[in-house]
Amino acid sequence: NAKYLPADAVIAFSVEPGQLLKKADHAKLMKSKPVAEVLEELGNEMITNLLTNPEESGLAMDQPMHLYAQMEMIKDGDEEVPMPRVGIVAGVKDEAKLEKLLGTILKLTGAPVEITANEEGGYKQIVVPGAPAALGFNKDVMIMAMLPIQETDGEEGETDGEDPDGGGTDEGDSDNSCDAFMPDGGK
Repeated sequence: NAKYLPADAVIAFSVEPGQLLKKADHAKLMKSKPVAEVLEELGNEMITNLLTNPEESGLAMDQPMHLYAQMEMIKDGDEEVPMPRVGIVAGVKDEAKLEKLLGTILKLTGAPVEITANEEGGYKQIVVPGAPAALGFNKDVMIMAMLPIQETDGEEGETDGEDPDGGGTDEGDSDNSCDAFMPDGGK
């Protein structure tokens, strides 16, 4: 899935979750008293299940997960300054499990969004209006990107392409949809 890393990434590193779990002796760690106490205190079945059985996330634990950063120039008053755009590229083993997990997380956050399908691009996406992030996935890969926060029209905290009135993103502005991050620009 490294082929999905942006060509203009200034830094990228990879980890293989399955190897980390093995080296940490994950099964033994999950049975330890401190971890058991934390999981009990959390009292969330989904989190407990996910931490106990990471493969239930739908992500491919046997494939590298890539973290990357790109540099983007943004306005800071009258100047343009470099800001990082960071992201994650991960292999998907079970798209249905990943979609279920993401749906559950969205419900827990109370965010007013849905997972939508891009029929033309063959992927599904989550874009939270006003949030500086985008996430897209298909049967092979999940890509998440955090967009730099910048000033727009004198108001701090908005991302490029947003309407100041909170009406959502501008049509055709690929920086606020998953098209910019998915293979072949979502086409």
